[in-house]
Amino acid sequence: MINTIIIDDEPYCCEILEAMIGKFCPELAIAAILHSGVDALDVFAQFTPQLVFLDIEMPHMTGFEFLEKVQSVNFAVIFTTSYDQYAIKAIRMSALDYLLKPIERVELIQAAGKVSKSLKSPTDLQLELLLQKLDLPKGSIKIIALPTMEGLEMVEIDSIVSCSSDGNYTNFLLKDNRKLTASRRRLTASSAASLSSSPGPLSGSPWISCANFSPNPVDPV
Repeated sequence: MINTIIIDDEPYCCEILEAMIGKFCPELAIAAILHSGVDALDVFAQFTPQLVFLDIEMPHMTGFEFLEKVQSVNFAVIFTTSYDQYAIKAIRMSALDYLLKPIERVELIQAAGKVSKSLKSPTDLQLELLLQKLDLPKGSIKIIALPTMEGLEMVEIDSIVSCSSDGNYTNFLLKDNRKLTASRRRLTASSAASLSSSPGPLSGSPWISCANFSPNPVDPV
């Protein structure tokens, strides 16, 4: 069983998530439900969670601020949110996981299954990248985290020459002639939009879900 904590300021959302976990995710054991980041910090060490469902927008302390203040992020994190598109973009670009409220059964099962297979806490680099992106003005993202077979690869957007789809994967060609293969499940249209809006080789180029993209698109025949 995976020791799990829910941190969300909305009791109704907590109740729904708790019920869904009980019905569809038997591998998760809920140790506590906390309604603010402040409360969670006070008692967090008592529960030693392996997984935290963390709401983003909470009064007094956001989910991101909670992660900044907790002593050691040695647990898996799944963000939950019902809005704040820029925050969602930052999460995606950092290759972290989130669920959009109202949470869908299939998405919850998939997220829990991924955690069950690999109980990985966010790396320091992922968290640093996430917090940096949240502080940046919109459209100024310079680095993307690419989830490759060998692990996370932090890549400067300006160094990407092209990318192309290959089933569930996306192949990236970089300026130094390196080739990287990333899982398309973690690369979304929102992430792609950040890439195409950034200055550099990808600027102004159409990129739909990272599929069949070239910086010099050819007109369809």
